[in-house]
Amino acid sequence: MKYDMTTVVLNLYAKPMETADETASDAEKKEGKTRDLLLRDVIVEALMAPDNADRGRTLKGSEKLQRYALGQRVMKEDSLALTAEEITTISADVAYAYPPIFCGRVAEVLDPASVGIVDEDASDTPDLKVEE
Repeated sequence: MKYDMTTVVLNLYAKPMETADETASDAEKKEGKTRDLLLRDVIVEALMAPDNADRGRTLKGSEKLQRYALGQRVMKEDSLALTAEEITTISADVAYAYPPIFCGRVAEVLDPASVGIVDEDASDTPDLKVEE
């Protein structure tokens, strides 16, 4: 299955989150120009997060290289096929690097069932289902 890396990350009010625009001119950067935060931004930042033994994360060199290669793919492709192992790695790294809102938004795209999204009729985008 392919996943859209250009999905805009929304806050809890369903409004786009923003980030600094790295492609802006120096003058625009000084003015604080922003752009919508994309799924790829969150994933790549999480994959590139440094180790922190105090927080229980120590990666081997091969694991770091694997994350680097995956980050390169995420940056290059707008629509990306991911293996179950890659989704697990991304989910774990996002959970390590970010607050819960980001974990939820990433899961909504990469593993919708994990956050209770059920596609009942497959005719359009499913709604979030909350169990009582």
